[in-house]
Amino acid sequence: MSYQSTQILLPVRPAHHSLLSNFIQQRNIALPPLEKFDVVIKVKYVSLDPSLKPFLCETNHAHYCPPPFMCFSKECTHGEVVCLEAHKIPTKDGTIDDKSGSEKEISHVNLNVLSCHGVGEVVESKNRYYTIGANVFGNFGLQSYFFASGGKDLDGNFLRDITLDTPLSAFLTLSKAGLCAYFAVTELADLKREETVFITGGSGSVGSFVSQICKARESSVKVYGFASTDEKCRLMKEKLQYDGVINYCNYCKDSSSEVVDSEVYTPISPPPDIFSSEFSPVTPLTPPRMNFSFKKDPHQRHLNKVEVHKAIKEMCPNGIDVVIDTVGGPMLDICLGHINMNARIVLCGAISYLAKTGYTFKPPKNYTNLILKCARMEGFVLEKFSGKFKKANQQLVKWIQEGKLENMEDNLLEVHLDDKEEVVRAFEQLFIGNWVGKLVLRVLHNPVCNIAQ
Repeated sequence: MSYQSTQILLPVRPAHHSLLSNFIQQRNIALPPLEKFDVVIKVKYVSLDPSLKPFLCETNHAHYCPPPFMCFSKECTHGEVVCLEAHKIPTKDGTIDDKSGSEKEISHVNLNVLSCHGVGEVVESKNRYYTIGANVFGNFGLQSYFFASGGKDLDGNFLRDITLDTPLSAFLTLSKAGLCAYFAVTELADLKREETVFITGGSGSVGSFVSQICKARESSVKVYGFASTDEKCRLMKEKLQYDGVINYCNYCKDSSSEVVDSEVYTPISPPPDIFSSEFSPVTPLTPPRMNFSFKKDPHQRHLNKVEVHKAIKEMCPNGIDVVIDTVGGPMLDICLGHINMNARIVLCGAISYLAKTGYTFKPPKNYTNLILKCARMEGFVLEKFSGKFKKANQQLVKWIQEGKLENMEDNLLEVHLDDKEEVVRAFEQLFIGNWVGKLVLRVLHNPVCNIAQ
């Protein structure tokens, strides 16, 4: 049987996510006939992690964890990639031998597909390790079918069989957001009994897993965090095992109000005016850059940090032992004012900086507390622990089976990949942030379109 796959490509990044519809491309490709060790996987669910944001619109951060399928040539015209990446040749049993010195060009089938982790079903296989009907997890990219030529396109974060009674979408916990939360807690937080943990981005993709992993690893800890709505606060306490949540928007005032010790805090920036003289359009022939500026937002809100300090002190009277930060900016600075002796501050991200174009990053004012409290602040990128992905996956799967990790099915969006507008709307949800936890896409398949005649 021959399959036709719809793939989503982004050869050139736009300067702003509001322009994604002009840059996203679709490609329909007939998958080649299977040879020995080849595998075809029907992609069912795809994880949209916050780590995708830099790849979707911010060239300044293109060096951060580059997606394996996105391969840009030094010499390209109109966004067409003219080079192929070199990959190792698989061994006779269909696996990769890292010690092998021979190389082979990556299969053109997956070249330049936007990288995303997903869950799928093996529908065709000539590899004894992957049986037809098995549910699998891996970096399949945003496409309807994933073709693994000889197994060489399968990454180290691949699970061969996750066929369980648990909903398949729950296994997207194993994507970048889940792994980031796992290593933040297990490798850097150094949790101890009855400690207090505070998560700056409590309802985000990473933060929603951090709280649950903290409880799964050490049930006696207390976990608190920030959120932007009362509904998020409710879900965090009911589903994500938070002991308490602070709605920071309750401590924001309009720019016209007089606020003592305040700081502008606008989580999501407005789209640029593409008809303004301040905006420089991006063409496929020139690298997109953040070379435009915004006028002052009349709807800016000021965060009353004095009142937020009071709220944290009331919620965490004994101080904070561990801070897991995904926000940065004033939220991190406020938390640093409440750390205990020998506290650990783990930096996973800085969405307050990434979410705003033209935002000037301000260093924390309370950083001297790191000295006075003998505290440790440490950041990391996920690839630092790539050698431990397999062990992390095994533990996360165990917690999923035991019901210790909430799958948050409410965040599921259904998408036809051949409908460009649906794909763009799904990506836009990453920048709106109106959901709690992880954003999941269910890839809808049309049998008539997916089977090549």
